[in-house]
Amino acid sequence: MNMESQTQSQSDVVPALTACLPTSAGRARLIHDATLTRPLRVRHNSGTKLPAEVYRALTQSLGAAAGFLDPLELNYLRADLAPQTRSAASLDGQRIGALPRLLYAHAAASEHLQDIELTLRLSLEAVPSTSTPTSLDTRSSVRAEDAALADPTVGKAVKTYADFVARTWARCVATAFGPWVLASGVRELRLVGGFVPDRRHQNAVLAGADIGRMARP
Repeated sequence: MNMESQTQSQSDVVPALTACLPTSAGRARLIHDATLTRPLRVRHNSGTKLPAEVYRALTQSLGAAAGFLDPLELNYLRADLAPQTRSAASLDGQRIGALPRLLYAHAAASEHLQDIELTLRLSLEAVPSTSTPTSLDTRSSVRAEDAALADPTVGKAVKTYADFVARTWARCVATAFGPWVLASGVRELRLVGGFVPDRRHQNAVLAGADIGRMARP
């Protein structure tokens, strides 16, 4: 399975976040911070609150996008929103949903990562330019439980896996995620999540099984 070979249905499509703004709304600032009791904050650039229906639409769109990435969670997102004046890129949920499955399957294939809890942090940041289109800078890290790292073979396996995660995340942003991110006015995004690799679940996860249910003890 790969991010290019998936079929698409209407329920798997998430429009750009800018589609949630009425054309008369003007520009707005959005911050989603999962560490807060009320994670989503949206305000017009003038400082006034936007209508409740805009808040509901943004909550629904963010929830739909985040749902495809489970067990990775949307920890933080900051965006500058402007009403759409033309068609904008939508998010293909099946393509982006391939990301956590590929990450899990690769870890599950490693002999030295079996039954070790891994925590992944993926982030991106928009890099504006006056001479070229805005680019996206990607970063990632992988952490294993301290007790497991006492074994040098595990430490080496984690480093090798972290390199794979970095390449896969960068490729995903460049091909599947980035167009929606840029169309949505996202300036910064962070994903955090983890799993316990088990090769017994590798094929099932690739076939579409729920990672959240199968990948933890």
